[in-house]
Amino acid sequence: MRRLAAVLFIATACRSGPTPLRLGTTYTVQQSGALAVLESLWTGPPRFTTVVAPSGQILRAAANGDLDVVITHAPALEQRLLVAPGHALLRCPLAASRFAVVGPAADPARVATAATAAEAFRRIAALGGPFVSRGDSSGTHVKELALWHAAGVTPVRRWYLESGADQAATLHLADERGAYALADLPTYAKLQGLASRVLFAADTALTNPYTLYLVRRPQAHPAARDFATWATHAGRDAVLALRLPDGTPAFVTLAGECAAPGVAVTPPPDRALRRAVPRSPPSLASPSAVVLLGNWQYVAPPRPHPPARPTLGAGLLVMLELDSAAGRTAHGRVGRWFAGDMGVRPGAFGPVTAQLGDSGRVTITIPATRREVAAITVLTARRGDDTLAIIHSARGNDAGPFAEGPGARFVRTGSVTAKP
Repeated sequence: MRRLAAVLFIATACRSGPTPLRLGTTYTVQQSGALAVLESLWTGPPRFTTVVAPSGQILRAAANGDLDVVITHAPALEQRLLVAPGHALLRCPLAASRFAVVGPAADPARVATAATAAEAFRRIAALGGPFVSRGDSSGTHVKELALWHAAGVTPVRRWYLESGADQAATLHLADERGAYALADLPTYAKLQGLASRVLFAADTALTNPYTLYLVRRPQAHPAARDFATWATHAGRDAVLALRLPDGTPAFVTLAGECAAPGVAVTPPPDRALRRAVPRSPPSLASPSAVVLLGNWQYVAPPRPHPPARPTLGAGLLVMLELDSAAGRTAHGRVGRWFAGDMGVRPGAFGPVTAQLGDSGRVTITIPATRREVAAITVLTARRGDDTLAIIHSARGNDAGPFAEGPGARFVRTGSVTAKP
């Protein structure tokens, strides 16, 4: 993040004349050719300075006020980092490409015959990969994690490699290793000399939507809104003209016009419904699992005196990482698990879910990767923004590993500092 901030400073400082518009976008926008189209056609004034990085970094820079406009393709991160905190002044659906599962032509996992993208990922896991991931909080990485979750699979290091690099470099690495990977199709089409093949793309779950956001800043750039209008009309038309090698469009139109996040764009069919449409973005108090995103640390009840025998949940160090949300359910993983002096690899657990219920109740489910081990279920209640008080903990029909009652809780780290 410091490196990105330095790039932003240098890019701005090295230009004279009117302050350039600061556009942040992703590697796939650049490597697919879409960014070159926008740069060549925008005449300003002023010109824009482009910063290219993974979606996660771009969105954090925007939230810090370092960018005027962003184009990203990670809806869950956009909601968490930009929309929910109120950093987005305008949301503009731009265009969509498509992801594809690519891999060796021999296709030992039989990905090409899968019925869904989730099944394709399950077949890769069943074979034992190999699979190369971006591993960089990019939109591609976020989509990949969602597909593993849909497949009910937690990748293991034996066959799962994180490149930490951009889309093109990741695809070249996967090609060298005869591995599978998730690819943005327009970017893949630009690369030369790859032996890997597009094996599966026929699933709506592989839609890759790009959205333009006008960033809320104390002093908005005077050209930001004009650029957003241009990019979603003349600029978008030029991007939609890009073609894949087979002649099909590289990008398709996303429905909708620019609007403040949370405000309906399509007029409702009758006056009664029109009166029911909120005029401002919905509050986080509404039943949305966005309020659960973050890292949650288990805190055992305080023990004023040494107990005569071990206490349930004492000496347990657990961190749950919830990084995406859909409706009332947040999704994530076990980031850390220590019981006494023995650590358990996070890969021993499946994808974690946190279901937001009525009256502030939250049900956390932590599955195990071994089928003979029952999932852990924890019933909690929200106590303020950063505390989940534990009401009940169970593993199947048995007692769960977490303590119950007064003092037993999960706290969101960064907002609350606590020690178990």
